[in-house]
Amino acid sequence: YLTWKNDPTTTMTVMWITKQSDDNDTVHFQIRDAKSPTWEKQKGSHQKLPNKKPYLIHKAEIKGLKADTIYTFHVGNKNKTWTFHTMPRDLNQPVRFVTGGDAYHNSFKKFKTMCQRAARENPRFAIIGGDIAYAAEKRGGEENWSKWQEFFACWSEVMRDKDGCLIPILTTIGNHEVTGSFSSTAKQAPFYYMFFEKATYDMSFGSYLHLTFLDSNHTKKIKGDQTKWLEKTLKNNKNHTHRFAIYHVGAYPSSNRLDSPTNKLLRKHWVPLFEKYKIHACFESHDHAYKRTFPM
Repeated sequence: YLTWKNDPTTTMTVMWITKQSDDNDTVHFQIRDAKSPTWEKQKGSHQKLPNKKPYLIHKAEIKGLKADTIYTFHVGNKNKTWTFHTMPRDLNQPVRFVTGGDAYHNSFKKFKTMCQRAARENPRFAIIGGDIAYAAEKRGGEENWSKWQEFFACWSEVMRDKDGCLIPILTTIGNHEVTGSFSSTAKQAPFYYMFFEKATYDMSFGSYLHLTFLDSNHTKKIKGDQTKWLEKTLKNNKNHTHRFAIYHVGAYPSSNRLDSPTNKLLRKHWVPLFEKYKIHACFESHDHAYKRTFPM
């Protein structure tokens, strides 16, 4: 699967899972339609999966890429190739992305059908706002590793754009990534942090798009350091043409209780900042219901 850690116009991070016997971390890549294509290579790194699972997670970040360009790449077997598409520097043409949450709940068939439908929109990337694979179903106990396996197998097969490129994924954390659900620590979400590394971060796409990802009281408190970081981030990026925030629990839920502790904290600490810095839209999850409001 693909994601970004840095500039989406000039980098791409390739992630893949193998058996422990396969410790090759090198990605080979080239511009797909180059007249004289030459394979370049990027050395990555790997870690063992949590809970003594007999697999490795590999990561290789490719830098210095050309914007809005399709690349071919392979890891290991050179006969098995994939493609990716870097983001444009500006909005000379429309850019489309898809966003949602609570993705792979209980039916693999429904999840695959949803991914197929999302891919038909031809998005340049996808956002999942928490509860990604529902691997941590209950409080305490060990995560269900097979749910993660099924999630990534489906994603790599189905989530491709009209050019056949893998669709990068950006995420934040939800309660079903954490064995403690709420008010927990990163140690209680080992697979999420192994696969995606961060839950609170921001990302700029040229000057036309800024995304802010937040942890709604799962492994980080809403009040305090995270709110201070949020205000600084929104202030420093207020001139982007389009600005969105992504977090799991809704500030104004559509099917859960309005007065739950997390909802109240969101409205007290984050909503005033979204309004102060004129965030254009917030993408929430958690409620298993579709809600769209007029501008508030």
